[in-house]
Amino acid sequence: MKKITIYTMGFLIIFILVGCSAQKFVNNYNSLSVSMSGNKPPAFFTIDNLQTMEKYVFETEDVSFSLPSAREEDFTIMGGWYGVSARNGKTISMSLKKQSYGVSVSTSGVYDYTERNKAIDNTTIKYPNKRILKDGEIININVHTEFYGKENYACTVAQSMNPKFKKYKIGYRCYKSNLTKTKVKNVLLLLTYNQPNNLFLSKEYTYEDLQNRAKRVLDSLYIKDSWDD
Repeated sequence: MKKITIYTMGFLIIFILVGCSAQKFVNNYNSLSVSMSGNKPPAFFTIDNLQTMEKYVFETEDVSFSLPSAREEDFTIMGGWYGVSARNGKTISMSLKKQSYGVSVSTSGVYDYTERNKAIDNTTIKYPNKRILKDGEIININVHTEFYGKENYACTVAQSMNPKFKKYKIGYRCYKSNLTKTKVKNVLLLLTYNQPNNLFLSKEYTYEDLQNRAKRVLDSLYIKDSWDD
């Protein structure tokens, strides 16, 4: 869970920068022929139409995945999707322009396969219990294992929420090991949601809606085979 917290902080910092730099975006994904030199996405980008959102697949050195499910209102009402790439393409974050509705995909390096990884694969791991922090945030909500991706990866699922500020987060950390079960890498899909005060947005753009949209990312996820340290 510590890693999820670290990535959450990074995600928030990234989107503060995005908000301050919206006029400086130079890469506009408005066709399906966008190329990424060296499998590294541009630092800042926008996606301004439904067709691209449905068809485009991110390909990086470590992972490939489709974009979240979208609908026409994302572009006609919400201003489209904005994104940012960090850590040489190892973290890719996206958010709707007019809604605190974020999706971030982060990849790890290669590390040793442990008994904990074995327990996750076998769904025998004991996860931490729910806790309430001093600021009222509730963490470790319903931590469990689910299976996603093109190779049916074991994914640890953990939620947190702050009822006072109407903020919600859910992380899916998916693991892939090599054939000899000596090395492993993981991918974290982190969803962040702030409930809007606007009545239309609160009904149409819900926390549950965000989770449903993210299933397209999870189902398409492929963690590439590269086991160099």
